[in-house]
Amino acid sequence: MAITVDNKQLNVISLKENFEVIHTSYEEIREAELKRYVKVYGVKRQWEISAVEQNVSWMESILKYLQDKAAAGSLVTLKVEETDYNVEASVYVVEASLNEFDPKNKIKYFTVTFVEY
Repeated sequence: MAITVDNKQLNVISLKENFEVIHTSYEEIREAELKRYVKVYGVKRQWEISAVEQNVSWMESILKYLQDKAAAGSLVTLKVEETDYNVEASVYVVEASLNEFDPKNKIKYFTVTFVEY
């Protein structure tokens, strides 16, 4: 599986995609009956990616890059290229965590959450 963010390759451990339907619901009386209706405006997609970096300094880290993009409120381009699953989306970084850091071996395990609005 090839996953990139702004053309920077991620060494992915796992990928999870969720979506939420953006909608409103309302009730109306029509023909002497109470009816319930839903108006759908679209879908908000979210991806959670767990990845690992090895032998990369903090200043060159994708995690640092994404932290800077999030702080600036900038969009990034997420690309997932798989045989039967392909995505290219402009997304925001809404959460990131450094799950484990091994300074002796220069290994960082991290999780990043991206949202498409």
